[in-house]
Amino acid sequence: LKCECIQSLETKRIVVNGFDREGHPLAIISLRHHNPKTRDLMQSGASAVWMLESTLSNMPEGKSKVSLLIDTTLPNNGLDLELLKNFSKIFQGVYAERVYQIIVHPTSVLIYSFWNVAKLFMDPVTVAKVKPIVYLYAVKELIDEQYLPTSMGGSSTYEFKVDELQDPYPEEVILQAQANLQNKSRSAEAFYAFTGPDAPATAAIDAAIGSPKPSQQGEEEEVIEKNDSEKN
Repeated sequence: LKCECIQSLETKRIVVNGFDREGHPLAIISLRHHNPKTRDLMQSGASAVWMLESTLSNMPEGKSKVSLLIDTTLPNNGLDLELLKNFSKIFQGVYAERVYQIIVHPTSVLIYSFWNVAKLFMDPVTVAKVKPIVYLYAVKELIDEQYLPTSMGGSSTYEFKVDELQDPYPEEVILQAQANLQNKSRSAEAFYAFTGPDAPATAAIDAAIGSPKPSQQGEEEEVIEKNDSEKN
């Protein structure tokens, strides 16, 4: 729900506006609007998921994927590696098939160094979608200038407002999904409590089917080994 990550959404770290030149909706992730010292990692991840789900629920006809533009202009607080790892897991694990391309600009020596290490741990299909770009003219070959923020050298003055977007799914659907996950978690815990090695039920089942005690099992193994040796 939007109310669960609204503080992170209001930072404008992720904004959806416009399209790439092939008509895919464009999500812009801006590091310049990010402060590693004040961010909440859970909310940051939740806001990314919420924004993508909101976009995917309103796709243009004939399109099923989103393009990502990562503005790597860093604030004075530096690079937030923990957040980048979190975002990488989200996009690679959950939305790998829904992302068309990932444009990274501007790409400095620091970003290239990070990318050369990070891609070793990523799926080759995802790696192929990432396009580190140094020069703005190359970005404009993929995205029309009208959709690029003025802060990146484009002409877009779009101002994101949280109130303009609604939750991608009805609240009752989201709450039901959350309840289902909680029920599955409780069921798993209850199952383990009933069938785990220390559970009373385990001892009762062993007694009912005549499972040998450790000492008995050891004696049986000795008999089997003795019989095998005699055959040899």
